[in-house]
Order: sequence, then structure tokens, then C-alpha cells
Amino acid sequence: MSDRDPGRTRGALDLDVPNVARMYDCFLGGKDNYEADRAAADDVLRWLPQGPLLARANRWMVARAVRHAVESAGVRQVVDLGGGLPTFPSALDAAREAARGVRAVVADNDPVVVSHYRAFASGDDVHVLEADLRDPGPLLDRLDGIIELGRPVVFVLGSVLHHLPGPAAARAAALVRERMAPGAHLLVTHATADRADPRTARGVEDVYRRASAPLACRSEDEIRALFGDLDLVEPGLVDVHLWRAESGPGALRAPGLRVVGALGVRGGPRPAR
Repeated sequence: MSDRDPGRTRGALDLDVPNVARMYDCFLGGKDNYEADRAAADDVLRWLPQGPLLARANRWMVARAVRHAVESAGVRQVVDLGGGLPTFPSALDAAREAARGVRAVVADNDPVVVSHYRAFASGDDVHVLEADLRDPGPLLDRLDGIIELGRPVVFVLGSVLHHLPGPAAARAAALVRERMAPGAHLLVTHATADRADPRTARGVEDVYRRASAPLACRSEDEIRALFGDLDLVEPGLVDVHLWRAESGPGALRAPGLRVVGALGVRGGPRPAR
């Protein structure tokens, strides 16, 4: 999703450029990646050996939060924006396991991700869109008619907003919040360099500068601001391995970049079922 090269076609399949979704797949132990992705992932691990632990903890926090929205809050619509390859557990996995009849939309700008989801998804309850979160307005407009935006939706922005530099992340989150009906949820996980060794942060960011999208670490205050006036479900914004988990792996407390996350909910009267 890099905007550094205006000549590069969005969504084009370029196997010579490390792709952030496929690098993430490397960290998760997936097989849907290529040599350039694996080389870049190895470079990240030289600076951040706990990268695979962070990736898995992030995926499991997303799964727990989606399950909460579906099971405890009764949400039956899930929109996963830029969630990457369907390496288990995906947001779609969690939604399907939590309840029957959940309607889902998966959107990504990577053609490899899109093709895998189209092969992986089955039935009329899952729609897969090739779309770009850097241009969130048209993407969100495409949801109208696929799902009922007047009813609660859980919007998933898992480890994607930190690939939008500058004000683009706040703009995307704000546009999502505008589409949220009472009872809708917004799930965000995001990298932060708060309390990190500056050399580690710079080293990891340098690797992502030559990938398909940069890494824009933000402070916890900046990440919390992405939720606007939404109410945060307990325990609020915390490290992903601590969000409603019985225990978290101690290795994630080592110095380095962290991934934090929260689940926000729009208050107000909900529409009748």
C-alpha cells in the first residue's frame, strides 16, 4: 500500500518487492509468500526476534475481539479491511466459529490476498473486494448493498493502519467511524515504538521502506485517538497478548516494538432486529 512510487500500479503483483501481507504470512508460519517476502521478513527478525510471537498474538487478539462482538454483542456483520492472507486464525474464521449466519466482507489491495480469499470463502455470506484503504471513501461506498450499514457491523483494522503514513490512518479511521451505526464495533491493532529501543524502531522501519508499504509506528495516545468518541470495551487499549487473554507470553515484554489493540463500540439506541 505504499504511496512512495506514484508509477507503481496499486494492486499489481510484483514478486520482486516484499509485500507486507506476505511478510506477515511469513511471521505466522504461512506458505503463501515468495523469496523477496521471506528475505525482508528475515531482515525484520534481525531487529525484532519476537516478530512471529507478535504476529500470532495480534491474530489471536483479533479473533478474540471478533468473537466478543459476535457472541456477546450479537453483531452479525464483519468487515475486514486489509487483514492480509487468511492464515489461521483470521477474522473470518473467528466470526464463523462464533455464530452461524454471519455476513462478512473482506477487502484488500493485494491480488494474492484477494485470490486466496476468493478460493477460501464459500457461500453467499462472504464477499471479497479488491480495494485500497488509502482511498477509503470509495471502498466504504462499495459496502452499501453488500451489508446493512444501518445495523451493527464489526469493522476490523488489524495491523493495517500502521502501513498508512501521515494523516492517512486517522482519515481512514474517521471515515469508518462515520459509517458505524449504534452497536457497531471498531477493532484496531497497531504497532507502537513507545518504550522501544530507537535503534530497533529505525531498523525495522528501514526494512519496510523497501517493501510494498512503510511502517508508521504511532504513540499509544495517537492510536487511542483513532477511536474518536467510541467507547472502548474493557480492558481498553493494551498489548495485544493481554487483551482478554488468561496470560501472555513473557517474550513479548522484551524491549522492541509492540503491538497494541482495542475494541471500540458506538453507543446509542440500536435498531430493532
